[in-house]
Amino acid sequence: RETMADVAAEMSLEDVTTFNICLGKQLVAEGKEAPLTFKLDEEVFVQLYSQKSTGRAHVIGLPDDAEKGKADCRYKVRFQDGTTHDVRVQRILPVVPGRAIILTSETEDFRHMCRTQVDKQDVVVELGCSYAKATKILCEQAGDSHVVGVD
Repeated sequence: RETMADVAAEMSLEDVTTFNICLGKQLVAEGKEAPLTFKLDEEVFVQLYSQKSTGRAHVIGLPDDAEKGKADCRYKVRFQDGTTHDVRVQRILPVVPGRAIILTSETEDFRHMCRTQVDKQDVVVELGCSYAKATKILCEQAGDSHVVGVD
């Protein structure tokens, strides 16, 4: 098990990709802005309206060519419980692979990132935790011993 100090010692700027993600709008990665698009079998997170335990899913169907790029295009996804749904692109976020620094300008986007980008093996430092609402989400995702919130 890695500690936060171990992770920090191992990381260099070459190991880290910085992402700025706004739900349903665009992905800014490595200084390049692009509309959100997804590939078959890509792991994604869906903003849920239901009581599913997680919104993690895999893309199993792409929008028609005529629909691609439209704000309301839909992707077919399969959730971890095996159910499938057609989901509007505005409700889908990419799951960023590997080590990353994720920045958001809105609190609600940040809380979505806490649910989508953190897994049990992750070590997390949250800067600006305020009343710790997002810290609680991070602890649910990564485990209490892997999260530090600093305000």
